[in-house]
Amino acid sequence: MNKCTIYTIREYVKVFSRVCGVDDLHSGFLLDPNWSLAASQDYARKVLYEQLPSHNQKILKVGVGFGPASVELTKYGHRVTAISSNEEEINYVKDIGIKDLFTLRHSSYEDEPKSENDLIIYHEPWHKIPEYILFGHGRDLLRKEGYIVILDKVSLNSTGCTYSSISKRKTYINQAQRAGYDLVEEKDYTSLVASYTHRIIEKLQQYRSKVNYEECNESQIIASLIDMYSLHKGLFNNDEIAYRFLCFKRSGVRSGAYIRPYRDGDKEKINELFQNVFQQDQNHIWDWKFCVRNSKPYAILAFREGKLIAQYTGLQRDFYIKGKKVSSVQVCDIMVDKGARGQRKLDGAFAGTAKTFIEMYMGKNKAFEFSYGFPSRRHLKLGIILGLYDEVCSFWSFGKTDLRSYKSFAWHIKPCTDWPLTKRWLSHLWKKMRDDFKHDALGSRDIDYMKWRYKDHPVYNYLFLILKIRTLPTPKAIAIVRRSEEHTSELQSH
Repeated sequence: MNKCTIYTIREYVKVFSRVCGVDDLHSGFLLDPNWSLAASQDYARKVLYEQLPSHNQKILKVGVGFGPASVELTKYGHRVTAISSNEEEINYVKDIGIKDLFTLRHSSYEDEPKSENDLIIYHEPWHKIPEYILFGHGRDLLRKEGYIVILDKVSLNSTGCTYSSISKRKTYINQAQRAGYDLVEEKDYTSLVASYTHRIIEKLQQYRSKVNYEECNESQIIASLIDMYSLHKGLFNNDEIAYRFLCFKRSGVRSGAYIRPYRDGDKEKINELFQNVFQQDQNHIWDWKFCVRNSKPYAILAFREGKLIAQYTGLQRDFYIKGKKVSSVQVCDIMVDKGARGQRKLDGAFAGTAKTFIEMYMGKNKAFEFSYGFPSRRHLKLGIILGLYDEVCSFWSFGKTDLRSYKSFAWHIKPCTDWPLTKRWLSHLWKKMRDDFKHDALGSRDIDYMKWRYKDHPVYNYLFLILKIRTLPTPKAIAIVRRSEEHTSELQSH
């Protein structure tokens, strides 16, 4: 692989700015086709930022980008804090020397501490935040009667809008209303659209023809930029881009639940809800279950008036799909407070946490490719009704068995308490099982998982039962059973 095929944001923007005469990769509106790209970009910022509710605002801008947009906001007297979870964006802005013009912070929207901003600017296409989090956490980040502004990129053709990242406009508005916001302004800049992508490609191609293509520097950056804009043009079957502008004002009292991801300090409230719902205390197994194998729990919580009313969470587990290793999550410990149940609609506590969990953690370029679980019949039925679940298959549930009564002349079953020996046999059988199921879906049973799940369980005592033919030294299978005080066992894995 050519060692010069990977470049930083700074290198891309530096070349693009010199060739096209603009200060970032955004191209803006072309009200007049004869405008330069720089004039178009300046006009785009002017159109958008002059729509903001007023000047001299304390603004939280979600996403740093390349910095100039935040600088532009300061020209209107705004006090800007720009946040991004992308460390490369942060470093780029620091490098180009504009960080002193506004506050720059390496942070995700979900992790922002409570504050009183006048305005939150959210550029939807580049920073995917579930609407529950956007508006719910927004109440902690805004003063009373503060605003959330959503900027949305749209592609158009002769028949109208073919693409919009706010495809769920109604969902945004409904969630805003539930969280205590009013839609106060909505604008469509379709009339300002003119073609621009082909002009950028032309400029890049002209510049590339003048560069020594054998040199491993700008020529490859130019080639990557041409590919990017060509793909952009092809994806939308068109090269016309506009913006939409949605402005929500924080006004009334929240009518729905406040939904957000797990934060440090939530453990006590979760355990209290668990005890109320399941009549059990899970303090002694919480860290083992959710923190030993992950840096923090994958959990979505719903609150009402400061009280935790629902939790939707899961445990990471690798799967092999036709031989390919993928990351999945086993949904577990789903719970809803008694007073918040019985809502068979998408804005209920259960549906809200489930939907947010799916949007935040599942899908392409996210933590997990799919989820699975073993819900009760009632839980499964509700998930199907709400369009969140689908029934794939069923599993047999084995009853309790007194192992002392099992006898066979050909087969021998015995517990194995020698962990190094058990570990060696588990590895051998797992490799063989993976080969046998290479065309199917199979949950991982590697040593790390089996040790965490069964050997190191802080509460239950598990037995590793070796099943072998009496005349052969190597076991044919290992069954894992949970032993009860009555000397009966329940099959857990095999």
